[in-house]
Amino acid sequence: MGPVARQLIELAISEFDRIVLILRGDFGFRFSDAFAGRMLNQWFDSRGFCYTGAHLRNLPWMIAYFGPTQTLFGQRVGENAELSDRIRQKVPQAGLPKSGWLERGTGRFTVELQCLHHRMVQMDTGLLRESMKLRVQDFTLSNDATVAPTLYQKEVIFDPDRFERLMHTRSERARRDERLLERARTIAAKWQP
Repeated sequence: MGPVARQLIELAISEFDRIVLILRGDFGFRFSDAFAGRMLNQWFDSRGFCYTGAHLRNLPWMIAYFGPTQTLFGQRVGENAELSDRIRQKVPQAGLPKSGWLERGTGRFTVELQCLHHRMVQMDTGLLRESMKLRVQDFTLSNDATVAPTLYQKEVIFDPDRFERLMHTRSERARRDERLLERARTIAAKWQP
């Protein structure tokens, strides 16, 4: 394992709460800590820290990109108005009350989120623009992603400067989420010798 991979691992552990904060903003809803933990666990399992497209400034999005396809059941998707409207329209058997939590409704349903299609494009200005797609599909009637209807799709444009600013917030001004940091340390301990 090279020095960049080691730095990525250290950063994923020490900045996990900030990584989650960024991803929650980009996804448009506050997913659970367990949801975040599954992303980090899969990133380790897939050796996302060795991906040639990964670097120190795109780490939050790489953790999401390598994260597993996850159910949105039990997540507070109502914070994302477009996503919740689509679920209400296209998956009427899903329970999505005003509280915004996707819960048991009148019938069985499977609504899942995945991040895919990481792209790096050199702009005319010389700057690098990175993005990935966030996709939510209804797998109620089919397990095949090519058949399952897409409910919501969004291009997530990476904002590495935002990540840098969060990392360099002075300690007396920073509000850290110790529960998420502890979760990251616990997950990392399973993967490190």
